[in-house]
Amino acid sequence: MAWLAALLFGVVGAGFLGILISDDQGPVLQGAAMLVGVAGLGFGGQMFLKAPVTRTLIDPSARRVEFRQSWLLYGRRLVFGFEDLVGVEVEERDDSEGHPCWRPVFVLGDGRRLALAAIAIHDRERVEGLVRRVERALGRPV
Repeated sequence: MAWLAALLFGVVGAGFLGILISDDQGPVLQGAAMLVGVAGLGFGGQMFLKAPVTRTLIDPSARRVEFRQSWLLYGRRLVFGFEDLVGVEVEERDDSEGHPCWRPVFVLGDGRRLALAAIAIHDRERVEGLVRRVERALGRPV
């Protein structure tokens, strides 16, 4: 979802810069178009670089989990066994307006918490349903 927002900001920013280049407007409108265009490209670029694509592969026969996160220029891959995984939990956070939102996280035996989603959502039941599906895939009682 963040990738779509990044694309939207980038397209709008590029559009405003296009207006700046193609239109012969006064200095105030040109300045406003430049400001909005650069801000849109900047916000879009930041969101694009910070929003990872997360993939989790659960292999019950090998009793292992492969966790991959990729960004535009780099990524990380972690592989761990079912025995290294303490559980899957619903993590609560506050959004920018102070409203609660949730996302699923893996909790490892060494204390690390790996978010299964970059963005937390406001639908707790949906996240709890995802946690139950992951627990079932791990062969754990729900």
